Amino acid sequence: IALKWLRQIHNTVRKEVYDSFFVRGPPTEVIQALVPALSQNENSKEDHNIFCLNIERLLILCLLENKGVGQIVAEFMFLNKHNDGVLNPDRTTFISRLAQLLASVPDKARMGASSALTASSFFKSVVSQLLVRAEEAAIESSANKEFNEQDALSSVLLFVGEVLSHVSRRGSTGILVAELIPMIRNHLQRCVAPDCKTIIPDMIKHVPQSRFWFTVIEALRDQHSIERLTEEMLRQLASHHLNDEEAYWILWTLFNQSIMHIAVMR
Repeated sequence: IALKWLRQIHNTVRKEVYDSFFVRGPPTEVIQALVPALSQNENSKEDHNIFCLNIERLLILCLLENKGVGQIVAEFMFLNKHNDGVLNPDRTTFISRLAQLLASVPDKARMGASSALTASSFFKSVVSQLLVRAEEAAIESSANKEFNEQDALSSVLLFVGEVLSHVSRRGSTGILVAELIPMIRNHLQRCVAPDCKTIIPDMIKHVPQSRFWFTVIEALRDQHSIERLTEEMLRQLASHHLNDEEAYWILWTLFNQSIMHIAVMR
């Protein structure tokens, strides 16, 4: 990861040679290499600070500025298309571990690290990238008739569910819901024709992105996180002063499928 010698390199060379190595690498590998290294101990406090500063800079560059979280979703889509899409134990463990490492970044970052790595800022970017790219993945899987849509999204949904659960458990449910509500509102607006004044379920069901939104809650799989998300969702819907109909369809989009399939959800 480089200590003092990195400061001797001209910025242009550093970006072209050193930084590009991480930027061009798979974000799944970057996370596995860099995040655990934040806990390593160096010979001196100065060395440790230089070491961590460089890791934090690379994490910001790769995951936030270069939209690395969205690239991970794309990577899982690619793997599913070229494999059977079935979540075997090894893949499930790998995805869970990756989500855990990603969500641990704000806790592992040093006191006084860049504000981009604080929980509020980091999780806002992570959740936004995750939801946007997962919506796009739902469209891609729906358009590609060669693949089973459920299998094509299996790894993506597991990753989304694991990350959102970790974000919620780390006390950032408010950040998660603040990203969810406007995205679902935008989705519902896409579902309704300009000349329609009311929504009916079939309008939502026929839009490819709905496949993702219907399964987000089921993807969480952690009852405590679901309860916290539900409470925060109701609280923010009330504070946003949405009319009852709009609030109803936001809740319907998220919970309708889960309520039908999962007894404990009811």
